[in-house]
Amino acid sequence: MKKIISLSVLCLIIMASSSLRLSAGTGTGSGNDKSTLLTTHNNLIKTIAESNFLSDQALLKKRHSSKKGPKILAGIQGGYTISIVTGVLEHRSIGSRYNMGIFGVYMIDQKLGFQLDLNLETKGFTIKTTYADVPPSYDVKQNIVLTYITIPVMVKYFLGGSNHFYVNGGPCIGILNKAVNTISSTIPGSQSSDNDIKSSMNSTDFGFSFGCGYTYPVLESGSFDANIFCDLRLTTGLNNIYKDATLYNLKNQSGSVKLGVMIGIK
Repeated sequence: MKKIISLSVLCLIIMASSSLRLSAGTGTGSGNDKSTLLTTHNNLIKTIAESNFLSDQALLKKRHSSKKGPKILAGIQGGYTISIVTGVLEHRSIGSRYNMGIFGVYMIDQKLGFQLDLNLETKGFTIKTTYADVPPSYDVKQNIVLTYITIPVMVKYFLGGSNHFYVNGGPCIGILNKAVNTISSTIPGSQSSDNDIKSSMNSTDFGFSFGCGYTYPVLESGSFDANIFCDLRLTTGLNNIYKDATLYNLKNQSGSVKLGVMIGIK
């Protein structure tokens, strides 16, 4: 607004200056008075031009400085996880479950930050065994569901000038909250049963998470902003999920897609 007013004043001064020059050309007024007025108007024009330039420079400096320095980001996220186990195990299949959680990010600058998640994530797999020794043959299916509280600690880096795309990665620990094996069979008259197998599983699952994502701003207001985002992540487990390695030696592998809302405070 100040800039518009300054420009308006500048236009009036230029018009007045033009009138003075015109008057000077027609011989109206003394030469000294005309010269003094012209000098005064020229000085005013120069002063306002310099003022506008300094004002623009200050605004640019303010905008530039507001993008620097530490910034705290926090939000909620949720989505879907597809998981499987690796190891010597026949007739296993992929499991798919939900995930949800909260997170915080400490941005050192515009590009680089550190992210800490606290997620409730369900993983699992299915084992199908066919018994054909004694006719008639039948199948037994074990649907194993493992629920973890996962805590990834990751480095986050934004790409490009717009800072919409990012990559992240770092170590992850999963704390086993629940483990259930649902057994069912094709034997006529049989019923499925849920069995608690938490005591047979390792209580922690160490691994590494890495992925990428895209953020889209929906609100920007001074030192506060809000974004929606989509995050794609892969997690590979490093230790056996079973306590007894002679029984099974299996490691969790999963991929997830997360949608969420992220709020930033400078």
